[in-house]
Amino acid sequence: MELFHIMEQTLEQNKTFIRNHFEEFVNRKNSAIAYQNFASNFIDREEPFVGLASPELVKQTMDKALALTVLKMPSLRWLKMLTLTTSR
Repeated sequence: MELFHIMEQTLEQNKTFIRNHFEEFVNRKNSAIAYQNFASNFIDREEPFVGLASPELVKQTMDKALALTVLKMPSLRWLKMLTLTTSR
């Protein structure tokens, strides 16, 4: 019973982290959140960026993505990730 409680708490902490990350990055367009949310030894496993990625590199990538998004869809608010993190 105790172990289940610890696992559930960790799941909730992970959901909160993801929600906050996407709120800051997507909705508030705050790419500086990379400094808080990515470790200095973060390894990106997504193509085409596979390899070591510093928070600064992540921030630069976020800035480029935000610039493209703002140009094409200025009022877009992504809620898909929030939906995914709340479903069980």
